[in-house]
Amino acid sequence: MMTTDSPTQPKAEEAVEESAVAAESVPAGTEEVEVPIEDQTFSLTVRLPESTTQPIKLYVSSQTAIQDIRQAIFDVPDASGYTCFYLTFNGQKLSDFTELGEIEDFTPDSELELHEDAYNDRELRVHLTRFRETMTLFNSHQLNRGVDYASSYLGHVDRWDDSENLNVNGKGKKKARTEKNTKPGTRATDDLHAFDDYDFECTGHNLLSDFVVEYTDEAERLKPVKSFSMSAWNPVPHSQRSAGDLLYLRVQTLESEVLHITCSTFGFFINGSTDTHFDPAPREVKSYHEHNLAVTLSKASPQFAKTFAKLQNKVAQRNPLEYLHTVEAVYPWAVRSRKVAADEGRTLDMHLHATDQADGFGSHDWNEELQSIRELPHGTPHEKVHRDQALYRIHSEFIEAASRGAVAVLTGNAIPLNPQEPTATQMFLHNNIFYSVGYDNREVFDRIGGEAAAHVAVSKDVDGVRLLNNLEIPDLFTVGTAVIDYQGHRVVAQSVIPGILRRAPDADPLVKYGSVDMGNEIAADPEFHVMSEKIAKALHLGEHTVVDGAGKEWKLHTSLETKGIVGQDDRKYFLDLFRVTPVDVEFLEEIDGKKDTDGEKEVPEKSEDGEEKNDKADKSGLPEYPHRLVLMRPELLDHFYEHKLRAAMAEAKTKEGKGEEKKNEEEEASKESAGELTKKATKENATETTETSDEAKEKPAVENGDRKQAEPADDVDSAISQTISQFKLSLNPDVFTPIQQGDAPEVKAAHENAVRDVALFLRKTMLQRLVIECVYHAQLTDSEALTKRFHSRGINMRYLGKAVEVAQEVGSVTKAATNADGAVSPLKHNAYFIRVCKQEMVGRAAKHILRNMLKESPGHAMRECVAKFLSCLFADEDVEINFEYKASQGRKIGLKAKSQPELPFASLTPASVHADIRHEVAKRYRFTDLSATFWRERPLALLRSICIKVGLQIEALDYFAGSPSSTTPLFNPSNIITHLPVIKHHPPRATFAEETLESANYTLNTHPALAIELYTEAATVYEQIYGPVHADTARAYTALALAYHQTGDIDKAVGWARKAVVVGERCLGVDCEEVVGWYANLAYFEYVRANSELVDVADEEGAPKLPPKSDGELAREKRVRDERIARALRLMRHALRMWEKIAAGERNLEGASTDSNLSTILSDINPSVSLQFLLRALDTHTTLLGKSHALTLKSQESLVKHYIQIGDFHQAVTAQRIVCEILRARHVPAATKGDSEEVKDGNDAAAAAVAAEMDREEEKLRTAEAILAGLTARAVSEARKAALLKSSAKSSRVGNGVTLEPSFSNGQGTNGTAEKKKKKKDKEPSIDQLLEFIGEKKQAPAAQPGKKAGGKKPVAANGATAAAKK
Repeated sequence: MMTTDSPTQPKAEEAVEESAVAAESVPAGTEEVEVPIEDQTFSLTVRLPESTTQPIKLYVSSQTAIQDIRQAIFDVPDASGYTCFYLTFNGQKLSDFTELGEIEDFTPDSELELHEDAYNDRELRVHLTRFRETMTLFNSHQLNRGVDYASSYLGHVDRWDDSENLNVNGKGKKKARTEKNTKPGTRATDDLHAFDDYDFECTGHNLLSDFVVEYTDEAERLKPVKSFSMSAWNPVPHSQRSAGDLLYLRVQTLESEVLHITCSTFGFFINGSTDTHFDPAPREVKSYHEHNLAVTLSKASPQFAKTFAKLQNKVAQRNPLEYLHTVEAVYPWAVRSRKVAADEGRTLDMHLHATDQADGFGSHDWNEELQSIRELPHGTPHEKVHRDQALYRIHSEFIEAASRGAVAVLTGNAIPLNPQEPTATQMFLHNNIFYSVGYDNREVFDRIGGEAAAHVAVSKDVDGVRLLNNLEIPDLFTVGTAVIDYQGHRVVAQSVIPGILRRAPDADPLVKYGSVDMGNEIAADPEFHVMSEKIAKALHLGEHTVVDGAGKEWKLHTSLETKGIVGQDDRKYFLDLFRVTPVDVEFLEEIDGKKDTDGEKEVPEKSEDGEEKNDKADKSGLPEYPHRLVLMRPELLDHFYEHKLRAAMAEAKTKEGKGEEKKNEEEEASKESAGELTKKATKENATETTETSDEAKEKPAVENGDRKQAEPADDVDSAISQTISQFKLSLNPDVFTPIQQGDAPEVKAAHENAVRDVALFLRKTMLQRLVIECVYHAQLTDSEALTKRFHSRGINMRYLGKAVEVAQEVGSVTKAATNADGAVSPLKHNAYFIRVCKQEMVGRAAKHILRNMLKESPGHAMRECVAKFLSCLFADEDVEINFEYKASQGRKIGLKAKSQPELPFASLTPASVHADIRHEVAKRYRFTDLSATFWRERPLALLRSICIKVGLQIEALDYFAGSPSSTTPLFNPSNIITHLPVIKHHPPRATFAEETLESANYTLNTHPALAIELYTEAATVYEQIYGPVHADTARAYTALALAYHQTGDIDKAVGWARKAVVVGERCLGVDCEEVVGWYANLAYFEYVRANSELVDVADEEGAPKLPPKSDGELAREKRVRDERIARALRLMRHALRMWEKIAAGERNLEGASTDSNLSTILSDINPSVSLQFLLRALDTHTTLLGKSHALTLKSQESLVKHYIQIGDFHQAVTAQRIVCEILRARHVPAATKGDSEEVKDGNDAAAAAVAAEMDREEEKLRTAEAILAGLTARAVSEARKAALLKSSAKSSRVGNGVTLEPSFSNGQGTNGTAEKKKKKKDKEPSIDQLLEFIGEKKQAPAAQPGKKAGGKKPVAANGATAAAKK
């Protein structure tokens, strides 16, 4: 990683500074060892041409290339004017590809010098692009495919820099609170915070108007010029181009002066041209020749200089991660469309962008670049990083070019290679990338589903490419592959293998392994067979025999449909990798009707030609499944392999244990016989013999004992190692397919049984594990997280319906057990998971239906199609929607509406759309239990899921604020902003960074300092490979922030957490579940830092006494703390708002945890709001888990503590009584401890654990009862005091309003009363005593090292807790 250190860039990267951790951890007195430059990270100084400008400092290493240093200088705001330059060392110009360690005489103390270079066309475009980015504050969105590309809301949610207009409520501007307008005894956050107006009923969870954070476009307010465009005198005449002129610009300044500027090879100057007269020579007066365009304009226009300086200041204040270019960014699905204003500068932007694209078109040989990079050495860490960096860079460029080309193919802007053939079978070669439409154009998939199977196959092919690339098998190559979905079509983009498109008629067969005609002709080249054996071993595949059309048998390791090809570059390629895993035979037989509901086989009917019949609907009445290409996921094979290996290891260990037990019994018998012989020794030698025998018996006993302890372990370990080495899982990928098998019947039966075992393992083990995990342990928030969880467990999404059935069974079992225990209400903990699964089924069904309609509709009717479909989807079935769309088709293409064919969406109605959804869900997920009004259950979450899956951007409006029975359409075509291509690809992995991050996770708890160093190294490597703006880089930032929080360095934790949030929003989405958790982390860190601000170092033991702070200093510290607390609350409010929209306002366990944490944070700011959050968490736990659950008990105990802290002892007593009732219900009497199943079975260890748990429950009950007694005494005392004060106030009032003290007849009255009060007070526990007795005495949050913190320690935010546990 390379970072900057500039005084005017406060938010520059600090990651490499953490390299000092290793030095700090070295023990005192250790001799310092000189570290070679190859292993050092140091600060590099780059001096600029102007002597008055401060130099730039970059953190680099010896492996940093000069081109990386140039890019870092380019991104520094202070050096924004320097885009065309070169670097020198000791007067010698450095090549861009030279590394610092390769420069002669270069040391960590050396400096580089920057020199201005001559412009060319490319360098001029770079300079003008950066100038325009500064003018628009990097907010130029016209050249992107959609709105708000790679946007981040953190800078707008957290308005920290706008201290004069500090807004802690998020609603308009409010005057900043100061000591003058703040009430005495309060602070700014006491009565003004982000949750003052919070809606605990979550009535706005279906609204989109507050999805986009409000902000002001500063670029519109700070325009440095009136107009900025290309001059009408372009293109440059040939005579002037020979003189060095490259481009002419026309600028109208704020002073209304029109300037014509020449862009030449040696800089910029004002020429003598006007709008009507061409004079390319420099203006006679004040031509202002400079190397930087901004400097030329600043000298010509004072108002430009003033405004442009403000723009530069705004850029410097922003986090660079908010605007750095990235190829991994995403578009938000809901945006607020921008007002279009005339800007002549956008014409220049289009010219620059188009020229860049034209210059780069056709310049890449994608296949050669990809394969040559894969051939680079990667034995050392440095070689790995260098190779991964180059591979990721070329892969990203390939994906970007492939997406542009796919859109050009589908919009008719690319010329096909076979224009005479039908559109569905046409192929394209565009920008050296081969494109084909994902249809069954060769009828290869005709027997297994046609186009539906082809649609799945191309997606599975991408997964196969990923698997083979991750194996890193030498001399094995795959082509660059991407799948692009756009407007209902699926396009496959691939790099071109040399010689595959143009072959001589007499050339050797192209395919060396596999078959291209479904087994009619088969090839099995020996070299490919050896290489495929390596693939098979890694993917748990086995060698099998197939038969070609002539009856000849062939041995293959991979599927018959996987092809091996040798290109003209002599590289061995594997193609068509969609069938690298076996068929899911259980699902296949289910959709064929060969199994009933109990899973027993049925005899299939056969036709006259012997083929098994496949009717349009199975015997359960469900529609026919779309295809038969139902494959298992590779993750499932890994889980099954691990499962079988563990079983084999356990069996081997059991066998070894039984053998050792028998051996020990024989040794004990021999010892007993030897002891009998020893007793018969003679009396005169008794002592000596006894001693000798004892020693002899003792020594062998010890030796034997050692052997008993060592040998069994060694034997067992050796047995386990032997089991691991001998264990194999070999699956036949061609079994249960139409491919003709050639193995013997018993071998074929073994292959079928092995594949069936995996399929049964999926249904009977993995599916149950997934449901239990999602229901009880790690609940999901949205459908995207559900998909990731399914895939990571090796479960296909076609099992969504089966997952719902399993969840319902789990719920019914839990409910029965709960009712037997006497629970008050049935549990609903599985309801959220079931609703998310149903939403995902409906969303995927809607995706398929909408995709088919878009495929048959012209491109200009996309908005009408989407708007009508969505309006019908979210409307009641009996509603007749009045669609009054204008006939825009004829207007756009110049034809009358009558000549247009009827569009596929013209006859849509709510009833027809709902019927299609139900049919699609039943067909694809074998599920028919959708509710009668499924479109009403989670409308906003469902809309979000559809938009993300299809690639839609819509206007952020409150579509669901009205009634679904309204006849007015919910969506208008103007609400649909654009349709974006959805790209599926798998970028290369950063293996070294992943290994480093995993090592850091293992060492975090034992060696925190070492873990931080490893986390820093992982983040550094991720930045070197992917760049700072990447999802994996953001995850490394998050891990580093959590590590710093764990070690108490909260300032660095906040810094890294902010970076993670910004990068996560840009790369994963502003409403991604993972990013929302990072928001919660950041809010918690900010709150902890705020509570660590007001510290008193002088109070520490042994610390020197510092002079007291003045009132002004204390007031400033207090204001900073209040503002940071307000910032934390704003961040948490934003996270909670996003969470509620993702979760459709439903309560789940994650939401209950967040409520508990918010209650803790707000307890000393607004106790009433804090109490509401705590009560909602308690209600959620009680509803979902039951009254006697441990989490419910914990929430109830938190409620008691809250009442104690606010002094409401009456409510505390009521809440504590409920705690005692829960503990009594959970309590098992001591008399029944011996009746437990573990005790009856004789399992001593389990019985001891059960007894210990029962003892802990008894202790909890006794403690709770003692707390209840103390609270009751305190509540009675407080009530008596209140009554006494009330009666005293009434009796002590006289007519003139003077209060009289009660009188006593003797002096003993006062003393006696005081003595009674003292005794009574001694029996009443104080609040601190009660909190300490409960175990919740107020403590300070984790303070910075060397400081003593005060205040209350909050519970970690939900996201931070979850991430820390991981």
